[in-house]
Amino acid sequence: MAYRFGLLVSEDVARTVAGSASLGVALFHTAPSHDATVAQLRLSNVHMVCAATLFVLLGIISLVVFPTDVPSNRARVANLYRGFGLLILGSIVAMPVLNRVMTPSSFERYHVFFILEAVCVISFSLSFIAKGKGSFVDQELDERGVGPGGAPVTTADACSVDSLVAIDGHRNQLPTSEPASAPRRTQEQL
Repeated sequence: MAYRFGLLVSEDVARTVAGSASLGVALFHTAPSHDATVAQLRLSNVHMVCAATLFVLLGIISLVVFPTDVPSNRARVANLYRGFGLLILGSIVAMPVLNRVMTPSSFERYHVFFILEAVCVISFSLSFIAKGKGSFVDQELDERGVGPGGAPVTTADACSVDSLVAIDGHRNQLPTSEPASAPRRTQEQL
């Protein structure tokens, strides 16, 4: 998520902060339930702040960023993104509310916090899959390795920087060494 730090657009800043927060979640663990030291409690606080930041930003990305480039004739898709974003933000709000309402033993026994975290992660995952149209391949290439206009496409072309799709779905965000109108090179020319 933090792959385009040089661009200071609000979406890219949100993705960069979310990516950094995900690293914080991974690197700083939670404190043990019993006999935690002061250092473990501080690391746990860093983990919690990073997790809260990550989940809030994932909710905002699904709710606000993903629907921005959806054509008007695909309003259902935009509403799907918004629904996932609201589910993420609703789960975040539910965490402290349920922690207050439920007894500590039942909150722990039913793993409420873990379930709500899983709802956040799965909701963003489904939103992200929907953003990519559920496909892991470039739709412009067919099974025969022929690109738009019937031009042959080599493995080097398919793996080049300009064929990659950025997280936000826009192509050619990164500078390439060749202009977009340049003819594709064949394997022999490489």
